Amino acid sequence: MSQYKITINNYDFQCPGCKGNISMPYNVKGIINYYCPACRSELIIDTSQLELYYPNAEKVFQTAIEDFELQGFKRAFRYFSAAAECNHPEAMYYLGTMYNKGLGVDENEEKALYWLHKAADMNSIKAAYRLGHVYSTENYKCYDTAKATKYYMIAAKKGYVYAMYYTGIMLAEEDNPLRDLNEAVSWLKKAGDNGMADSYEQIGCIFEANLKDLHTAFKWYECAAQNGSTAGQFQAGRLLFNGPIVGDGSFEIVDYDTAFKYYWDAAHGGNMDAMTDLGKCYEEGKGTDKNLDVAVKWYVRAAELGEFFAHYHLAVLLFKCRNIDGAYYWENKAYNDFPERRNLIEDTYRRITEVYNLMHGYGE
Repeated sequence: MSQYKITINNYDFQCPGCKGNISMPYNVKGIINYYCPACRSELIIDTSQLELYYPNAEKVFQTAIEDFELQGFKRAFRYFSAAAECNHPEAMYYLGTMYNKGLGVDENEEKALYWLHKAADMNSIKAAYRLGHVYSTENYKCYDTAKATKYYMIAAKKGYVYAMYYTGIMLAEEDNPLRDLNEAVSWLKKAGDNGMADSYEQIGCIFEANLKDLHTAFKWYECAAQNGSTAGQFQAGRLLFNGPIVGDGSFEIVDYDTAFKYYWDAAHGGNMDAMTDLGKCYEEGKGTDKNLDVAVKWYVRAAELGEFFAHYHLAVLLFKCRNIDGAYYWENKAYNDFPERRNLIEDTYRRITEVYNLMHGYGE
């Protein structure tokens, strides 16, 4: 094994033995011993010259953070750049994120990936997580579910709960060559056990959609619901409300009272799907007393949040109540705001529009 004594004035340099690239972290000081991972040469490195050529990276980074938090993004970008040149991994992460989001600089996917990769290579958990996000975003050129899974998993293995969740999500994706439903469930359970209750709801979705096991799905939905997940509350309520489903793994329980309670909790927690179904409970008098005024209230709240079926149910209910103007408004809004779903409401839209036009004397 060869030994070399060198003095560096740059954080990135080449091994004198194999000419491989080496990067020193921003906080190195004095004389350090380093073994080249490529050729195993022992390097005795004098880093004292670095402070003559570079600023104090940590101080520069803290200044950048202050500017970033005050939304002074252009100034923050300059300071993050200076700290990143000193191989400050968190500065690299912020720099990559700013390129990714176009904060203080033009959006640039290639430069975002460059800095995020450098930061991840220096063990930045945030950078690994951000790389997972970038690679899992379909409208990016670099979209790659396998790479997304890899980087989410790196962050997940270091204890980052959100990364555990998204590792599970990615492992359940159909277009992922690394797809593994058992491992997906395992990572989602870890996220749930670490306080992310929505992860349990996602396990339920896997059992329902992929494994066609509604009984097990319901158990996970209930687990999510009992831990405060509005998504879990909605899903548990949905199965209890809809009852028997024909086929393997059929769900046989009908419990409108409990469904109503789950919908109530989820709706008051802001879940717009639950708001729609809570409106349906009030409209049909299932799990609660029938109250059309309250049904309209919940349909309107869900529709204003952008829930498609709330538009539809609201329009139909108003039409039945002879509020033709209101019915036309919400059905027309659904038709125009959700063009990809027009086929679901074509007949209703046509019928309401005909009555509306006749009432107002439009057309022939």
